[in-house]
Amino acid sequence: MRFFFIFFVLLPFAASNAQVLPAPALSARAWVLMDHASGQVLAAQEPDLKLEPASLTKVMTTYLVAEALQQKRLSLQQTVTVSERAWRTQGSRSFVPVNKGVEVDALFKGMVIQSGNDASVALAEAVAGSEEQFAAMMNRTAQRLGLKDTNFLNSSGYFEGPAPTHHSTARDLAKLAAALIRDHPETHALHAMKEYTYAGIRQHNRNRLLWADPTVDGLKTGHSSAAGYCLIATAKRGPRRLISVVLGTASEDARARDSLNLLNWAIRPSMRSSSTTRGRSFPSSGFSRARRTPSVPASTKISSSRCRAAWRTRSPPNWSAASRCWRPSPPAARSAR
Repeated sequence: MRFFFIFFVLLPFAASNAQVLPAPALSARAWVLMDHASGQVLAAQEPDLKLEPASLTKVMTTYLVAEALQQKRLSLQQTVTVSERAWRTQGSRSFVPVNKGVEVDALFKGMVIQSGNDASVALAEAVAGSEEQFAAMMNRTAQRLGLKDTNFLNSSGYFEGPAPTHHSTARDLAKLAAALIRDHPETHALHAMKEYTYAGIRQHNRNRLLWADPTVDGLKTGHSSAAGYCLIATAKRGPRRLISVVLGTASEDARARDSLNLLNWAIRPSMRSSSTTRGRSFPSSGFSRARRTPSVPASTKISSSRCRAAWRTRSPPNWSAASRCWRPSPPAARSAR
């Protein structure tokens, strides 16, 4: 009887201590790691801090276009005339022609894969009649999805200068990504495409994790001088789907490194240590603007056969070995947004 008493008294304390795990120390200004199935926030820093989301805005635009397609208010084969306003939108672009008809399918892929601001505006006008009306639709949908700290002013997230009233949070963006995956899985699948060619111009997806980690299948990058470098990453590791959001990092390398460290932290208990936060699981030299084999210290390299074994022959995969199977960086895109 005494043994069982001690067991039941100590059990709650043991469970409590098991949950107190050191979260990774990242460079991002705000970040969240969420389990998609349960919606549980596994770790976070400043999750409700309102920040400009830059092109992460396009996740809501994507959601509403997918909804319009689902409800037959729009079709992929439908031709949309690109307005001068859409054509003149700066930042990252799909280079769609002004006053010409472009299929919704091309505009959609241009927005999702190339992060085309011009394609975003053209789609917003096709769905709502004007970008202002589309922004109102975005905010109504944000309220419906429970995004309590989000406000959108346009469909692309591009502004000439700071726009503090166009804002969201790491928590809200994780919820939005979860809603896109849940409600429009076929659209989420587009985010895994590494490149798209329109009008003879090939552009690569700016999500570098698509090249670094085969479990990553999305979702969206963003960048502006006010927002910093941001990334929503989605990954399916075994039966578990994870969503990470990092906001306000200093570089493309930093947002990729922070995101991968978060995903690794969620899966491997041994990653829940200071070694992850020092970047050993994702050296900054692992990505560069040029197409070249990354420079990785000899002590961390593993052979091609061990790489294949790490990813393919283990169930679950050997993440420690797999994280050192580096791949060449994708070519630099025309404009990082």
